Order: sequence, then C-alpha cells, then structure tokens
Amino acid sequence: MNIDDRQQDLIDRFLQGSLDRAELDRFLLEIEKNSILKKELQNQQEIMEGIEFHGNKNLRQRFSKISEEVKKERKSKGSSNGKIIRFILVSAAAIALLVMVSNLFFQNPDSKDLYAQFYTPYQFSNDRSSSLNKETAAAHQFYNKQDYTQAIPILKTILETQPNNTRTQLAYGNALMHTDQDDLAILEFQKIINRKDNLYSDQAKWFLALVYLKTEKLESSKSLLQQLSEDTKTDFHKEAKELLSKLSD
Repeated sequence: MNIDDRQQDLIDRFLQGSLDRAELDRFLLEIEKNSILKKELQNQQEIMEGIEFHGNKNLRQRFSKISEEVKKERKSKGSSNGKIIRFILVSAAAIALLVMVSNLFFQNPDSKDLYAQFYTPYQFSNDRSSSLNKETAAAHQFYNKQDYTQAIPILKTILETQPNNTRTQLAYGNALMHTDQDDLAILEFQKIINRKDNLYSDQAKWFLALVYLKTEKLESSKSLLQQLSEDTKTDFHKEAKELLSKLSD
C-alpha cells in the first residue's frame, strides 16, 4: 500500500523545512499513528542522508532548487519509488548544471565579494531521529526557512544536551554566521575540527575558512584553504584551490 499525494506532499515539505508549526505538529502526530507513512518518510530521509554524507557536495548545496523540480514532476501520479527516482535524476541534472557554470565568477573581487561568491549555507536535512523529536524538528523548520533568529536558541539548547551532535553544530555555526555572530561561529567550527570528526571536519574547515574570510582574517583563511586544497579526497578540494588562487592574485 502506497501513500497518497497529500502525504507525499507533507513529506516533501517536511524535508524542505516548509511546514509551519501547526502543520509540523499534525504531521508528527500522523506519522506516529501511520506506520506506512513513517516507513516512507524514513526511506526518503535515508536518501537525503546518503546525499549529504556520501554524495556530491554541489548537489547538497542546490537541494532547495532541485526540490522545486521534484514538485513539478510529482504532478503525474506514480509510486513513491518513482518519485524517489525522479528526485535522483533531477539531482544529477543539477550537478551537470553546476559544472557548466563553475567558471562564471567575478574577476578580482575583495574579501566580502569572495565570501558571497563561495558561501552556500549548510544543508540541515531532517534525519530519522529528528522526525520524532519536536524540538529538533522545530530547529530544522526554522533553519531551513532561514529564520535564524528563531533557530539559534533551539539549536543551542540541543547542543547543551548533545554537545557532539555535529550536524546540529554545523547548522548552529552557520546560523551564527548569518546573524553576524562570527566569533561564536568560529568557536563552534573549531570544536568540530578539534574533535577530529572525519565525517564532518572538512565541512567545518571550509566554513571556518569562509568565516575567517568574512572577518578579513586572511592568513587564517588561507591556512585552512591550503589544507583542503592539498587533499584531493576532500569535498571542498576544488573550491578551496580556486578560492586560494583568487586570494593570492
């Protein structure tokens, strides 16, 4: 038995962080009572987590735009598996688009221009555990709506009880950057790097390099970019190399 279009739309909007608080509460109650809906949500979250943990970084960065294409595709009826396949195909198309436009940058910009050019917010997707936790789900909703003022105190509260929750910490650091609390953001990214979390340390170094760039601490930024550019296995190898080159011009 498959879920209906209304339920699929709720899953889409939940993963995108576009449910309002009342809709979110109703959705969380519904998945507690409906095992099929809960299983489908978990399946789609697994794909999202796979993209975030193992997929192309550019895909993660453009997910919000990709999701709009998925919505259009969903107008034709089909099974949930079909929707997932279409999601992956549209995602692949987005990666191809990124390759085509990767060289379209301004010439000789200053630090703030470079920051705006290279910075893309961390994609804080819902994971399976957060779907049953109202506090964490609310943090996702506010963050993904770019309501960072509302998201920050919730993210901070979560980290007080889960100090090693690195995904939440990356989102918290990004939210601090968006509200110009750069010194606090620097501390959060440094904590992640100091934990030597192999899964997330490259992301923390990238965002730390960017916040250093934003605050014109250029030597500190260059040092981190040098580390990322020298390791071809890092997610941000190419971006770090290009940004470092522009800073050296």
